Amino acid sequence: MPAWALLVGLRTAMRQRRGEHPDADDRARLASAAAWLTELAPRHATVVAVTHASFRSALVPHLAPHGWTAVGPARSLRHWSAWTFQLADR
Repeated sequence: MPAWALLVGLRTAMRQRRGEHPDADDRARLASAAAWLTELAPRHATVVAVTHASFRSALVPHLAPHGWTAVGPARSLRHWSAWTFQLADR
């Protein structure tokens, strides 16, 4: 598992350096996910999104314009880690 995570991380870093990550399809998915979570949050006390850490990392910049802020401990990229965000109006 650590070797796989390292290889995925290296591939992502190389794509970012070349300006290839996230690509147009990924940016659309990220924008859609941020909008969807923002739409769900006012109707539910808690919203949980299960993702890979790489998707979470890319999603953060898309959440901020919608009013989301990180809360709790520092965000970890470890396996099975969890990040907590809150809408500004909550």
